Amino acid sequence: MRSAVAALVFVATPAFADPAVAVEQTLGSDAAPQLTADFKACTGEASGAPLFWAEISKGGKVTAAKVHGAGKIDACFEKALGKAKVTGTLTAATTVVGHIDLDGATAPRVSEAAVILDAHHAKWQVTATQIHYTANRMMDIAAGLDAASDAVSNCAGKRTTPGKALIWYDGKAQVRSGTKGYDDCVAKALGRIKLPAPESSFWIAADITQPGEQLAPAGTDAKASHEQALRDAINTAVRSRKLDFVDCENGHPKVALTAVTVQLAVEKLKTTKVTSSDGSIDACIKTKLDGIKIPNASPSDKLELEVDLSAL
Repeated sequence: MRSAVAALVFVATPAFADPAVAVEQTLGSDAAPQLTADFKACTGEASGAPLFWAEISKGGKVTAAKVHGAGKIDACFEKALGKAKVTGTLTAATTVVGHIDLDGATAPRVSEAAVILDAHHAKWQVTATQIHYTANRMMDIAAGLDAASDAVSNCAGKRTTPGKALIWYDGKAQVRSGTKGYDDCVAKALGRIKLPAPESSFWIAADITQPGEQLAPAGTDAKASHEQALRDAINTAVRSRKLDFVDCENGHPKVALTAVTVQLAVEKLKTTKVTSSDGSIDACIKTKLDGIKIPNASPSDKLELEVDLSAL
């Protein structure tokens, strides 16, 4: 199953000044589809530019559509997308994700920093390579994924090969990777992630690999590639502990935690510095981080990294 970039063309209502529809990822067909949808009936106020998910049969018919992030007008966009005309010859059933860019509305946010879900010694590991989201914070999404990682790893036995996946979440998860049993299992595992607002949603482009493959050198500078992958993994491990840090801050309402410096040695983290406005929480923060194992780091890997927590 291959991933490709596609283009969608929509007929817009004047109320939204010809919304441009951007498609960031497709999964399935060798050739990417084009869609034309009629949005003339969709009028009203939009709380933001929404994300969308569409599934298309090999014969070129939209079989499922999801739109979320614009508020009450989502349902109208979703209905129009479900009736979209598909052009182009598809070689397989295809899933398409992206966003609808509405003039004057807040665009969905994008993160391309890798979020690695701990494999917990399972056969397959999921790495989110791109996340698009509305009405949410990346740190909260990362924390939700980390909390679900054990349940996701329990799904590993339901697939036999590596691959790519697209994941949709608006309170209910949809997962497509080409292995239905695995996809259904992962969707159930992600179903407990909490969203902070009615307009919150996200989609994820992910790699499913054997543990350690995402840390393999990918560029001409092997050392630099491996080190960057370790940095991504450490950032994920530290920032996803947000709720643990809140526990340390309870009883210290005026404390501002801005950063921690951690050292990787023998596959585990050790806190070397806590940067906060009150040293009274430093010891507690260290107990939350010391001993965390970084997935697939080798015993010889050594790295010290300051992780910015000011946005948490």
